[in-house]
Amino acid sequence: MCGLSLKDPRAGQAWAAREPDYRTFFCLLEVPSHLVALSALQGDFGAGARVLDDMQKALEALGQPGFGFWPCEPGLFRLYRGEWEEARRLLHAGLDWARQSHDHRVAAPAAQLLGRVYAELAEYPLAEEHLQWALDLFRRATDVLGELSLLPHLCQVSLCTGQRAKAGEYLAQAQRILARPPDWAGLRADVFLAEALVEAADDRWDAAEVAFGRAAAVCQQYGLPWDEARVYYEWGKALLRGEAGFVQREQAAGLLRRALALWEPMGAAPYAERCRALVAPAG
Repeated sequence: MCGLSLKDPRAGQAWAAREPDYRTFFCLLEVPSHLVALSALQGDFGAGARVLDDMQKALEALGQPGFGFWPCEPGLFRLYRGEWEEARRLLHAGLDWARQSHDHRVAAPAAQLLGRVYAELAEYPLAEEHLQWALDLFRRATDVLGELSLLPHLCQVSLCTGQRAKAGEYLAQAQRILARPPDWAGLRADVFLAEALVEAADDRWDAAEVAFGRAAAVCQQYGLPWDEARVYYEWGKALLRGEAGFVQREQAAGLLRRALALWEPMGAAPYAERCRALVAPAG
């Protein structure tokens, strides 16, 4: 599962290609779930929707009322496609199931994704609550990979609520993990993006530009077009929030158009709409 956890679709596809080696009841559903999430990372929502539909039918045939063990991968798919209400419903159901089953392996990532959904909905207190709870579960389980995947999002939520010092603490924690082995693959982009946003919040634009660029480069390296679009979108927004002159507004408009050019063809319509809403004022 490291390919998915580390945001490395190639490694994830290699794991899924070994499906014949995993002919157990559990893995017959885990592999399709893995593929649904990989399709989201790769911006291929058509393929993901087909696998998700087949998976739902398989679960119904087994008498399963919902996604049970597997709420997170379909939840990520819905989050990336901008289906936030459906993602919220699915992840709440999965989190309730995990709590009743005392299964923290499901509860922690489900709470993390739910926090990200609430952040998209600008419900920041709920976002922080779920992300912090997930962080506590990851730390109790000494799951460093889980910590690293979550800390950049806590950093961004803290910035959205004006908690600059807290954002800096979360970023520093993520940077300490990133400095340790092993290679953290595509997850590095999340940390670089959080770093860029912190630098921009402090009006350190040269450092922010470098960090934004590093985040985009990692996304390109690992084939993460949705995340790459997010970097351009946040970069453009940050420029518009600053005391931007004409050159910066032009740069912001260019970045927002790049995000739109990635999000729109893949079908991430609500995210594309956010870009459109900013492009005209930026230009």
